[in-house]
Amino acid sequence: MPVNPQLENGFVRVATEIWEAWASTRIPGEAEQILKTIVRKTYGWNKKSDIITLSQFYTTTKIPKHRIIRGLQKLTQMNIITQKGNGKEKRYSINKDYPSWKSLPKKVTTKSLPKKVTIITQKGNYLLPKKVTPINTIDTNTINKINKAFTHLDTPAFKEIWEAWLEVRKKIKAPNTTRALELSLKKLHRYPIKTSILMLEQSVERGWRGVFPIKDIKNSPAYVREPEAKIPVREEVSLESLQTISDLVKGVVKKCKDV
Repeated sequence: MPVNPQLENGFVRVATEIWEAWASTRIPGEAEQILKTIVRKTYGWNKKSDIITLSQFYTTTKIPKHRIIRGLQKLTQMNIITQKGNGKEKRYSINKDYPSWKSLPKKVTTKSLPKKVTIITQKGNYLLPKKVTPINTIDTNTINKINKAFTHLDTPAFKEIWEAWLEVRKKIKAPNTTRALELSLKKLHRYPIKTSILMLEQSVERGWRGVFPIKDIKNSPAYVREPEAKIPVREEVSLESLQTISDLVKGVVKKCKDV
């Protein structure tokens, strides 16, 4: 049976000025999906704001939780939405002052740049020498070396949420010291990869400087797809593996200090 939507079955009222400002603003794909969900949950119900959980965002967009968190942070940085509250119950609304919205800079192709590392930031692009490591991050090469000692952490999803968590620590002014990173990686290594990612997601969502066991793992979409009776814990990491990660993290911290 063909689909034939009608206004009588429901519609979303959006001011023309907001719609035109939206159309002229460059918003990354996943962030725009999240913005549409906020519009539906607020203007779609004739509300100015609403409490929207990560589970509701996941149901609408099917985007993994850690990427939803990143998308919300991006929309907030662009001044398109506002967030109020802490923890799970956050209230979201559209910023109607659309002239204050900020577009993200377009990515620069390597063909138009000299052979140097290019870092894309919210404020524009700047160049670094090849061997410089950005402060409070661990580059891909270092992550790959780390994963020789912690092989099960070698996934794109883990690397992405790890970087998001380091950004949270930076914002709350928690120094990424050698000891702090060693303890966090050692703790995450003791759990299955999905549980490790959920632990980092929990810390990013709640603005924590540390990683802790999941409090509501049974309500997580990632857990539902692969249920377990108990969360298995890995054996203790060998002294040789710990020494490897210790040396690698110390190297990263030293580079940060030299910048």
